Amino acid sequence: MALPEINQVTAVKPVSIPASPTNVVPNRTIIRTALADPAPPPLFTKGDLDWEGFILDSRLLDWMSNISTDTEIVIAVLRFIPEIIWHGGVEKLPSINELYESILSSFDFTKKPRALIQSFKDRALAATRALVHLKIQRKCLTGEDVPREKDNKNSDPGPRLASLATVIPAEEGDLESVLGVLDYIEGRADSVRWESYKLSSAHHQWLAHILLYRCWDEIGNGLGIDGVLSSFIKYSFDPERDPSWSVITDCLFMVYLQLGLPMHQDDLYILDKRCGHFTPSQLQPVDLS
Repeated sequence: MALPEINQVTAVKPVSIPASPTNVVPNRTIIRTALADPAPPPLFTKGDLDWEGFILDSRLLDWMSNISTDTEIVIAVLRFIPEIIWHGGVEKLPSINELYESILSSFDFTKKPRALIQSFKDRALAATRALVHLKIQRKCLTGEDVPREKDNKNSDPGPRLASLATVIPAEEGDLESVLGVLDYIEGRADSVRWESYKLSSAHHQWLAHILLYRCWDEIGNGLGIDGVLSSFIKYSFDPERDPSWSVITDCLFMVYLQLGLPMHQDDLYILDKRCGHFTPSQLQPVDLS
């Protein structure tokens, strides 16, 4: 796939981010270390982000999660979680324990080996995506892990979550891959078998964008691109995967950060809220010289 010709053009004005009473969003010290001083203008812009709106979204999500236990509503709530930027001003977070329970209850642990309950596969995918998104993004933006609620009834879910990806049917590549990422970010695995997955285009785009947060966080902490991230980039650049332009963009950002080149933090949010995807005609390269 040939990349579009990039000509030098006038840089777009950096997006201004207003401070809220509860938060100065979301420039934490670790992220700042990855930026030049002064920071370059953003490579892409989608207009001002409504930071207060994400707080309202989180409250709406909390209300929705309490009004019904209907399966369709539960799945709708879970799918809404990745649509929010969980910055430091968002105080009402989804229940980590409930997300774990939504994943685990989608599997039959009485069978050897354990098996995915087919009628719950949509819920399992939505819950695992929500958990991975929340944990990676919140850690990147605040420097802190999302805490589990103190509840003596909930034991460590790690042992039951371990190796769930290995019992997923081959045709469920999206679920298998995100379970693999969950094992990776929780320290149960140091690799993800990208080459064995057949990902849907939408899932591939989501993975690329949330892993950009992971890359930003790792490099901001003085670490480099690890084997999981580098193998994902290699997987995504394979023309046989027919990657979208948004996947290529996010992977190039990862390489960009690894090379030590400055990047404006607004570029991290270009696909959040899923307002649309970029095509070559929408790219706005800038002169960084």
